[in-house]
Amino acid sequence: MIGHRRAAVALYGLSEVDRRWILDELPVTDRDSLVQYLDELKDLGFDRSNLQGVSGDGFALVTDRDITATDRLRAATAAQMFDILRDEPTSLIAQFLSIHHWPWANDFQQFFISARQEHIRSALASVNADATERCNFLLESVASRLNEVADMTAVGLDEKVGQVLSRIKSLVKSWTR
Repeated sequence: MIGHRRAAVALYGLSEVDRRWILDELPVTDRDSLVQYLDELKDLGFDRSNLQGVSGDGFALVTDRDITATDRLRAATAAQMFDILRDEPTSLIAQFLSIHHWPWANDFQQFFISARQEHIRSALASVNADATERCNFLLESVASRLNEVADMTAVGLDEKVGQVLSRIKSLVKSWTR
């Protein structure tokens, strides 16, 4: 039962939607035990904000706020990025491409006609690498646009959620043995 208590503490810090999703994936006996402990934590008045991201054994859970703009953008597809950036000035596209080694960058450039590809390559050569404020602004702005046009699962975040679920399931199993 001590394992179920630890798992309940880990789950208690999650959002209600995430907690319900994880509980629904567990066997009924584990789920029933965890729901009792979760109710007990709530009845005792534990502050959920102090427990967010903690699993009881020091393992930090991935939460939405842990997924940075860069993570979202790295997980995007070349087609999604083309939809967002295709009408932007070549200099802005070059500045954005220079921020990171994007896994989709080569495929992204292939969406443009040859002449525009060459303009982007030329602009990349003259990018101001010291434009930290501009780069941060670009990252946040483009990530925001990605969020507006794409379902979050379509950009690969479902894989991270699956990893978290697998980790929680393994913790529940190890705690209850």
